[in-house]
Amino acid sequence: MESIDVREMSGLALAYLGDTVWETQIRLYWVKKGFHISHLNYQVKRFVNAKAQSRYYQILSVELSEEEKAIMRRAKNAGIRSFPKSCSNQEYREATGFEAIIGAWFLQGNLEKIEKFRNRILEKNKGE
Repeated sequence: MESIDVREMSGLALAYLGDTVWETQIRLYWVKKGFHISHLNYQVKRFVNAKAQSRYYQILSVELSEEEKAIMRRAKNAGIRSFPKSCSNQEYREATGFEAIIGAWFLQGNLEKIEKFRNRILEKNKGE
């Protein structure tokens, strides 16, 4: 993959990519567990939605480097015009910021960071 400076990319473009990367990572985790398809869908929906991703944004916002925080803020503060009814505008903006850092990590080849965070979130919520 060619080198891309994620600092120069649109926050929304990073979020667009990060959305699919995150969902793929969550699906991959549960598929490897061997669950039936109906249970797979249930599990994926728990971790791939704006409310959950807003919580992930809040966790990461205190752990990341200033450069990574800037990527999340840029996406969060982008000109988002429409919001789903399933969450607040703030939650949706934070979810967009979370997706942007996932997209940035993916483009930078930091799959290990994505997997480590995914595993941390899934282990923390295993009993729910």
